[in-house]
Amino acid sequence: MTFAINTLSAVNACLGTLGELPVNGVDEDHPLVPAALAKIGQETAYLQADLWWFNVEYPTLFPDPIHKTIRIPSDCVGVDSFTQYPRLAVRAGKLYNLDTGSDQFEAPLRVRLHRSLPFDDMPILARALVQARAARKFHADYDGDQAKMQRLSADEQQSYVIFNSEHIRNAKANMLNRSGVQNVLMHINPDLTTRRFSRIG
Repeated sequence: MTFAINTLSAVNACLGTLGELPVNGVDEDHPLVPAALAKIGQETAYLQADLWWFNVEYPTLFPDPIHKTIRIPSDCVGVDSFTQYPRLAVRAGKLYNLDTGSDQFEAPLRVRLHRSLPFDDMPILARALVQARAARKFHADYDGDQAKMQRLSADEQQSYVIFNSEHIRNAKANMLNRSGVQNVLMHINPDLTTRRFSRIG
């Protein structure tokens, strides 16, 4: 049996901290469901204010051949250039060059896109962390029982440790997959590698 973590499970996790029975849908007529949904949305946004392995992309963006502008996805939180210049921003849904004060671009540009995904589109470990955080803060808003708060805080901390470990693992994997790092690894002396890492495994 697979345990699903989705918006409904997160809502019921919040309700459960107050001893409420689970609902069958997020549109069910329950006085606390809107507050639970708001808390989940808030924590989803707070988590993704930072850069994680799942909400960062490195696309090459192409300007419109006629207007010379570059449209940016509506869920984009921020955008950076791969080099020091140009400094970039998003304005009116388009890429904006802060150095020239223009939204006109003549050539493709590789950028780092920081995106904010809906709760159900995040990886399961991110959803688990948001669910744990939302449940703790929801309970604090309505009850604040200290014994239960301690248990919810422990659940949140455990979720964060697992989530952050996955982030570190993915960050290392992405680094090793970069062509520059691969070229360096190909030229490492195998004997040195064996001696240096012989304790691993």
